[in-house]
Amino acid sequence: MISWSKAFYKGFIILLWSILWAIVGFLLFSFAISSILASFITVVEDPTQIINNPQILQEIVTNYMWPIMLSFIVISIFVGVAVYATMIKVIGNTILEEIKKMPSAQTLPVPPPPPPPTEPEKY
Repeated sequence: MISWSKAFYKGFIILLWSILWAIVGFLLFSFAISSILASFITVVEDPTQIINNPQILQEIVTNYMWPIMLSFIVISIFVGVAVYATMIKVIGNTILEEIKKMPSAQTLPVPPPPPPPTEPEKY
């Protein structure tokens, strides 16, 4: 049986891995956003146009919002799956450790099944 201290220790390990996956997701999202914004810089020739004309800014936001949202959704799904995979991995390893610690269970001998009933002969 798993003790409370071991359960909290494994929970802390899962928490640390979750933080690590969040950092990886943040870095991936930052890379995606910087790539999208780098392409934005090549589109805008004169930044003063954006300040003087808000409709251009609205067009730019509508054109670049869906790739940003798509990258956010994909990276969020990746981070969520990675956290769940970490939980399964840690829990599975913990269960295997506990099973290996247990002494092999003695099984009782099972008697053979009884023979099928015989029907009496009919005349």
